[in-house]
Amino acid sequence: MLMDHIEVYDNGGETADRYSVRIGTSVYGMSDNATSANGFNQYAGELSELPGWRNGTRVDDLRRLPVAVRAAIFDRYISNDYTARI
Repeated sequence: MLMDHIEVYDNGGETADRYSVRIGTSVYGMSDNATSANGFNQYAGELSELPGWRNGTRVDDLRRLPVAVRAAIFDRYISNDYTARI
C-alpha cells in the first residue's frame, strides 16, 4: 500500500539530484545526503506538470536507499499527510 504512494528512481549519481521521488502526485529531487545542509531535497512539481520525471532505474526496495534519503521521504510523506489516505 505504501508503495502506491511512493515511487523512487536512481540515476546512478549522474546529477546532484540523483533520486527522483514521487510522493502522491508530488515529485521531488533528492541527493544522497538529502537531509544535510549541503544536500538537495527540493520540490520539482506535480506529476501533471512533469511528464518525463522518471530519471534512472526504479528503486523497488526503499531499504536500499541511503538513510538520509529515506528520512527525507518519510518527512515529506508525513508533512503532506498521506498517511490519512492509506
